[in-house]
Amino acid sequence: MSKIEKINIQIKNAKIKSQNINKICYYFSEDYTAIETANIIGCSRQTINHYYKILRKKILKQNLLYDFRQISSLIKQNCLEIKHFNIYNHDIFYTQTIYGIFIFENQDVLPYKLIQFIKEDLQDKLSNHKKANSARVLYNKEKGSYLISGFFKAQNDFEEFIINRLKKFRGINKNNFHTHLNECLFRYNNKNTDFYEKILETLCK
Repeated sequence: MSKIEKINIQIKNAKIKSQNINKICYYFSEDYTAIETANIIGCSRQTINHYYKILRKKILKQNLLYDFRQISSLIKQNCLEIKHFNIYNHDIFYTQTIYGIFIFENQDVLPYKLIQFIKEDLQDKLSNHKKANSARVLYNKEKGSYLISGFFKAQNDFEEFIINRLKKFRGINKNNFHTHLNECLFRYNNKNTDFYEKILETLCK
């Protein structure tokens, strides 16, 4: 059974043919907007948005799997480099692990002491720093505590990626911001893969 056939089984009440689902996955992987994809395929924008929504829900689940893998990597590190940027009035704090970018947003999966440290010690200092966008954070295993060892200015490729990608939408509805952020995270962490195949693989799960 092909991936497209598996996808058809998973999508209940599919309204379009398999070949068009294949095209939707392809144009989504190429980061076409719903309007662009609708015009190319000849479907309504509402139909394309319906399938894009399904894809984005699958991406969210996949990102949660990344989160749990990354947490095990984070808690073993004696030193973290936490970066910050603000976009659409949202403060984003993240770090790089062996699995890719991890955003300090899904607090439920983080160790409590790290959550507390970010909220009470790091968040305001880093977001209000006029010259730095990153902080070096040390972990004391004996005391089980975190401390800031310094601030610095670092290249922020993830911020540039998000800004450049979101420009095409010409404004983001505040209610959709985290959906777009989640998709940007997935795209960035998989930028060195065959993204079309990755989308098919993700949709089959």
